[in-house]
Amino acid sequence: MDFQLDFDQKTLTDAVTRLVQTEGPVAKWPHLTPSEIEGMSQRALKLGYLSNAEEQGLTAIDSLLLIEAFSKGVYPGPFAENLLSPIGGTQVSALALAAKDAVLCPFPNLVERYYCVDGENFYTFKAPSFGSAGSAALVDSIDPLIQLAAVPRQDLHEIGVESVAVSDLRDEFSRLALGLAASLLGIAEGVLAITTSYAKERVQFGRPIGSFQAVKHQLANVYVANEKAYALLYRAGFLMQQGEFREPLIQSACRLSKSAASLATKTAIQVHGGIGFTWEATPHLFLKRAIFVGKLLDSLTM
Repeated sequence: MDFQLDFDQKTLTDAVTRLVQTEGPVAKWPHLTPSEIEGMSQRALKLGYLSNAEEQGLTAIDSLLLIEAFSKGVYPGPFAENLLSPIGGTQVSALALAAKDAVLCPFPNLVERYYCVDGENFYTFKAPSFGSAGSAALVDSIDPLIQLAAVPRQDLHEIGVESVAVSDLRDEFSRLALGLAASLLGIAEGVLAITTSYAKERVQFGRPIGSFQAVKHQLANVYVANEKAYALLYRAGFLMQQGEFREPLIQSACRLSKSAASLATKTAIQVHGGIGFTWEATPHLFLKRAIFVGKLLDSLTM
């Protein structure tokens, strides 16, 4: 497949890239407040990036490109769940994670409906009110850009749970898995970009560290992993756009994208050296987002 972006796709991704670079978390880190982070998600909602892309005249490939572009700057929002796989219908929806005694719900102040895969069971429920007496409570999240709330399992029935057979949503799960894979690919590409830039600027022994062969090899390995994931992801997306859901290809794209994100984020922290794992630097944002999205993807493909 000779995949080239057309004019509209380039215009669309360029607009998102400008938003992410000027108003996104990386540009403003580490001076972001919780209200500013929430405001970023609200801005994406107002701009229409958290609604069904097909209803806006966009294709599956367009959706993947948008998800990838937002993820390059770890922009907060449930993009894959709404742009590519709107199981929640017209409501802003998000995939929740099943834990031992609770269901973990991201973006509690934004999302209207959650859905969760728990083994062979799939259920959906409306977002409860968080923070009030007797309701779900906010909990610590691995990703500082994603607010997380825990709904006790015993409270789900009071909220109102609708169960659906997983087999009835096979195609929707494939779409969502591919969207999450696009997010992981975007994370890998975004962190590679900031790491390459840092390697050109950081001087040691009188030379930029990017000129040393050991650093070049690490970054080249990340680039190759990203390109392999990119090729499979968009091949699977192109076929899905034609109505073909090739599960082996989709699963391979998901595995390669997750592997690429893991390699890229860990390499970024290593290349950044002593500051790589500090709060003030940005590589940890990409690592934590990769872990979070990876958990979401695992819940679909286990």
